[in-house]
Amino acid sequence: KAVILGCFFIMKKIALLYMGGTFGCVGEPLSPMPEAEFLPHLKKILPLNPQIDCFSAPSVKDSSAYTAVDWFLLIQQIQDLQTQHYQHFIVIHGTDTLSYAAATLARFLAQSCQVIITGSQYPLLNTTGQGMREVTDALDNLNTAIEHIEKVSAGVYVAFHHQVFHASTTLKVHSTALDAFAGINYHEQIRTSELPPFQIQKQHIDQIASLNILNLSLQPIAQLQLNRQLEGILKHAPDVLIIQAYGTGNVLCFFCCADHGADIGRDRAAGAGDAQGGDAVEKARGLPGDHGDPVLGSRGDHGDQVSVVCFAEAVKLRLFLKGDVRDDEAVDP
Repeated sequence: KAVILGCFFIMKKIALLYMGGTFGCVGEPLSPMPEAEFLPHLKKILPLNPQIDCFSAPSVKDSSAYTAVDWFLLIQQIQDLQTQHYQHFIVIHGTDTLSYAAATLARFLAQSCQVIITGSQYPLLNTTGQGMREVTDALDNLNTAIEHIEKVSAGVYVAFHHQVFHASTTLKVHSTALDAFAGINYHEQIRTSELPPFQIQKQHIDQIASLNILNLSLQPIAQLQLNRQLEGILKHAPDVLIIQAYGTGNVLCFFCCADHGADIGRDRAAGAGDAQGGDAVEKARGLPGDHGDPVLGSRGDHGDQVSVVCFAEAVKLRLFLKGDVRDDEAVDP
């Protein structure tokens, strides 16, 4: 596609960013092919139209090793490329943390450009790295992303197994199946965050490097034992403590905190006003996504009940129990 400007033709450019993952692995057992060797192979299979330019991401590695720093660097790279007249981006990412990357990019890029994230369950190349693998989903997933990158509205999406999902709703539901991800189809309308795109600067990357998040899955143990667990956590308190409970309404009404045994109450919904019982809590900070699953890691059923989100600061636990959240309802405050 071309846009006519005076007597010049300006082609829409697509930036393809390679981050690693199974998609670019070779050998037996699998190991990543260095990006300098892999990108020439990748360029050979790309269509001539539309114009696609390939780039290495700032971090190229197995996605299980990614952290928020890597995604902030990726966002920064995308925002830099936007100043070079790129507005369409395809990201090749490993599947282990792809849903986390999707939620992060959806929040910070918002509707500033079109982004499709994809990956694969099998490598693109054979074990020698000299030809295409006979059985692979990599090419199909990449072609799905290329086919849809100019069709989707501004926003972030995930393309996998001939499907395209809103990124903020995407969850990995199978570790080995080709149909590995679930989410809301890009054709369907979802409520998006009203927050604008966030321009990533170096100080933000420095800040996010020290972010400490702990996810605690509740077990059917006595409250005394749970209190002891929380007291132990508070000795080295994380920035964010996510308590994954069984569902709304079945969480203990209070936890005995290490702050002189003070009881911390619960707020039934994020941003729902003052907490009950005069508890000193603030408005909940929302997590990216249209429901809790991509963040909390539970099942992708319709009408999920999002569990507890806690914020630990000093020796206090700030506890918020998010109520029922439909699959089309954002949890951002």
